[in-house]
Amino acid sequence: MLLYFISIPLGNSGGHIAHLGGAFAGWISVIQLRRGRDLTSFMRTLESLGAGRRKLKVVSRSNFSSEERYRQDSIASQELVDRILDKINKTGFDSLTKAEKEILYRASGKGN
Repeated sequence: MLLYFISIPLGNSGGHIAHLGGAFAGWISVIQLRRGRDLTSFMRTLESLGAGRRKLKVVSRSNFSSEERYRQDSIASQELVDRILDKINKTGFDSLTKAEKEILYRASGKGN
């Protein structure tokens, strides 16, 4: 970041300032997220107003002892995620409980 700041007078100042602005916005976003405020939640609201509800498919890469158990667990997980997504669609992301947010986080693959 220091190099971008130093390079402003040397040329492409708009590009350097844009990168510094992006870094600053990211830093603010991370701080707010750590405090429990998601500054990007409005994007999900705008998306839900767009092309309608899209079903998300949850894919898990866990190794199960049998294909049948994997299939049953996948169906149960998908139904739970679908219910949570319906709740988001009706009442917004902020209405989710901590447990529901954790389920979505794990289902996204980031929790593995």
